[in-house]
Amino acid sequence: MKAILSIIILFFLISCSDNQKANLCEEGINEAQKEIKEKGLVFIKYLTIGGGANRYDRELKTLLKESKITFRYEPISCTEMEAGNEKRKCFTQKIENEIENRYGKGFIEQKSKQADKLFANRVDYIFEDIELDKKPYFINPKGEENSSEELVKYLNKHLKYPNKYELAKTVGERPFVELQFIVNENGISREFQITNSVFPDEKEKFKNYFEKEVLNIISKIPKWESGRIHGKKVDTRFTRRIPLDWII
Repeated sequence: MKAILSIIILFFLISCSDNQKANLCEEGINEAQKEIKEKGLVFIKYLTIGGGANRYDRELKTLLKESKITFRYEPISCTEMEAGNEKRKCFTQKIENEIENRYGKGFIEQKSKQADKLFANRVDYIFEDIELDKKPYFINPKGEENSSEELVKYLNKHLKYPNKYELAKTVGERPFVELQFIVNENGISREFQITNSVFPDEKEKFKNYFEKEVLNIISKIPKWESGRIHGKKVDTRFTRRIPLDWII
């Protein structure tokens, strides 16, 4: 008898859950229909704390505008995304279906690819290193390609530590400087600067020394391989945090 009762309760809970999902989905569809009627079609990109934007969104917005589609960002929590909010999901699906009904299947994907090519051909634009397909790098004396991690090791290897300076014993004690410079499409580096640096209190007095030292070393690297997008060499703003006292 208890087993039968448990099955009935379970069935009831599942039915309630399904009905609730169906109601939420219907609400989402109704909201989408209302928005389309009042404002027209919209392509929504959801943003979480971890990101969600693409490098070509500015170009995509322009391309979609030509087709009378509005582009907009909307924030969404990671928890909500993982839970799969039924109302939001059905709202989005309804709008995406309407876009495909009017412009054909895969329309957004096609426009996204076109937008990315336009992004790669921006004029008088300095790309951020995180926007690239391949980041700038320099060739070491052995003829090997150096990753950004190798750059950290290279800088630390050439650092000259001042007298009475003790190396960090733990990661928490390790100071760092944040280095930024531009590598142009010809591999020439310029505009070196320290954008930030953090030193423990007991090492604060060495801050200026290490900032100058890092700038001195990085400026003497003669040639870089430029960053690339779609195989094209571009001007890049390269940013890298350099932890000091690196163990090589």
